[in-house]
Amino acid sequence: MTPIPELLRMNGPSSSRPSVASTLVPAATWYSWDSLGIAAGTHDRRYTAYLAVYDGDYAAPRGVGIRASRNAVLTAHGEPTYEGDVFVQGRILTVLAFDKIGLAYFLHNDVVQVFLIFHPGNLQHLIISC
Repeated sequence: MTPIPELLRMNGPSSSRPSVASTLVPAATWYSWDSLGIAAGTHDRRYTAYLAVYDGDYAAPRGVGIRASRNAVLTAHGEPTYEGDVFVQGRILTVLAFDKIGLAYFLHNDVVQVFLIFHPGNLQHLIISC
């Protein structure tokens, strides 16, 4: 994926406070840009392993974005490779992950709060981190 220095050059310094993404995959080091509603996670501080979207009008493939319904996710992508719950910041989030396309949605009350892009085929590493 994209080199971290390039993201810092394009987006400016990262936010001083950790993003919600840092609680979803705590094993990664996160650089977040709250003004853009995105964060990049890395394991080596050189290249991104994850890109998290937690605010804004961004959409994942097939048009599913923040505030989309669970039904919209399932209609767009079919059955997830993995479905489970994680406890994050005092609430339960449902994870709908699609390993073949490298995409995971985190939902609260059946509404997308965050979506995470990762290398296809690396879902096992993501779920272990959660």
